[in-house]
Amino acid sequence: MEHISKEQYVQTQMSLVTFASLVKDMPLTGFINQANLAESIGPIVDPTLYREAGAQLNDVKALAESLLPFQNEIKRQLRKIGAS
Repeated sequence: MEHISKEQYVQTQMSLVTFASLVKDMPLTGFINQANLAESIGPIVDPTLYREAGAQLNDVKALAESLLPFQNEIKRQLRKIGAS
């Protein structure tokens, strides 16, 4: 079990609340949909740009996809406590 100091505990708690507030209203699903569209038509519309930026787009899309469950949990917890 990892032990942390009181200061680390407080800082982690504050960081989590800040992070949650930043992620809560991000349009992640829309972003993922747009990234999927860019992946579909990018090679056709601008193959050079897609070759240069495609890997980065895929990485950012994967990050957004990994945040979706966190965002859903934030919203679930806020509903549970009666806040939105």
